[in-house]
Amino acid sequence: MPITKMPESSLDMVAIAEELLEQYRNTPSPALLLSAVLTANHVVDWHCKENGKKLDEGMRNHLKQQFPEWNVLREISNGLKHMKPNTNQHHHGKLIDREPSWGDDNFWRGYGTGIPHWYIDINEKQVPVESLCQDFLDKYKQHINRTSQ
Repeated sequence: MPITKMPESSLDMVAIAEELLEQYRNTPSPALLLSAVLTANHVVDWHCKENGKKLDEGMRNHLKQQFPEWNVLREISNGLKHMKPNTNQHHHGKLIDREPSWGDDNFWRGYGTGIPHWYIDINEKQVPVESLCQDFLDKYKQHINRTSQ
């Protein structure tokens, strides 16, 4: 069901990112994927604001440990925003455009369609950016469920 309101919370941002991922799964395009990445990256901004915390270096380091997927999404987003690749960080210019192959997390969704998907190298493994994004969103929702009980 399409989102029909502007976001008011971090969970609203999660829902928007998930809707973008679903659209990407139906019609893979860099615009949809990067929109999902940018939206997911900003979930933590909303989370910090909701909880009266600053997103300073200490908080970023804490979040990198808790949500390593988010850190990669953050690096991709920053690379997109600043248009300059940092050799020590993940960057949208380093995304690999290819059809899914056996062993990929998204193999069953995309194999044989002829439609490329985008991957990023993490520790010498090509990881679908879509899966990375969904993993972060799932972990964030689990975190919220645990802390709200």
